[in-house]
Amino acid sequence: MLKWEHRTLDSMLAQFDLRPERAAALRVCDQFALHLRITQWLHAEVNRTAELHGQADDAVEEQEAAELVIGKVRDAGTDAALAEHMAAVRQLVTQHVAGEEKSLFPGLVRGLTRSRLYELGAGLQQTKEDLAAGSTDAPSRSRRQNDQADTEE
Repeated sequence: MLKWEHRTLDSMLAQFDLRPERAAALRVCDQFALHLRITQWLHAEVNRTAELHGQADDAVEEQEAAELVIGKVRDAGTDAALAEHMAAVRQLVTQHVAGEEKSLFPGLVRGLTRSRLYELGAGLQQTKEDLAAGSTDAPSRSRRQNDQADTEE
């Protein structure tokens, strides 16, 4: 799912390159912000997994940098400022995608069982649906954690 979202961001950036208009820039920013909210949940789950602890430590800084640049895109008063800030968005997207696809995802595949990977995928999908439905909070616990809590009670 996340790789598909990465390709979507790449495609949207290419569309902005063809037509560098504010509306296209805002669509990229909205999609990137949503994607980062979804991956926040994944990074929290990764940091709870002993085998992968620390692999997603830069997620908070990445989110803050993205929010800052996205704010600059939204406030850009000229085409030149828009282009400049979108170049920074492109750089952040490129770094984000490379970090996940070259390091985090392979680490997940090596460090987790197939069933745990499936659980993470289901959690990501649920998080995306919750955010799309307007929920301001991503699920704080995975289904696995909920199931474990239920069996302990």
